[in-house]
Amino acid sequence: MQQARGAPTAKATEPVIGLVRDARTSGLHAAMLFCAGMSALGSVVAWSVWVARLEMNRARQVREPKRDALFSSVAWA
Repeated sequence: MQQARGAPTAKATEPVIGLVRDARTSGLHAAMLFCAGMSALGSVVAWSVWVARLEMNRARQVREPKRDALFSSVAWA
């Protein structure tokens, strides 16, 4: 059976199919990298917020014992 003139052969379409497959794969890889990057960024932000709150609590505990000692000495007097 002869091919019609100008009809693509299987060999002629192989590079196009390969490009489409590569484009899908690279799009998937880009989406995966984006999600991994956003997850890492979220982890860094959550960690820094946790450290900042820890430092604020530590600073508050340094200030409060003086006041607590004063109140406890007044309460026991």
